[in-house]
Amino acid sequence: MTIRVLQVGVGPIGCAVANQLAARKAFRLVGAVDTDPGKIGRDLGEIAEIGRRLRIKISDDLVGPSKRPNLALPFNRRLARRIDAMARKGSNMLAESRRLSAARSLPV
Repeated sequence: MTIRVLQVGVGPIGCAVANQLAARKAFRLVGAVDTDPGKIGRDLGEIAEIGRRLRIKISDDLVGPSKRPNLALPFNRRLARRIDAMARKGSNMLAESRRLSAARSLPV
């Protein structure tokens, strides 16, 4: 089974994670979200310096990606408050630090 991943935040840590995921067959990046206007609309492969285009345009809409991910990886504090909406849609979350403590755990 391939795990579909939504990359939330494409700063230095998010880009490093996207690079690792793009190199592994078990994962498929299906979307990317960020709040930086300079990244919105650009290809994730270009921003993360993966070495190829991924045909994934970075969006500022956390709940709108058409391909529902199995896993969302939030690496952006500004988007933390909107993570509840993703969890309510049924996506699993994996956070990298306590900086995202604004997001609360929902019962499974």
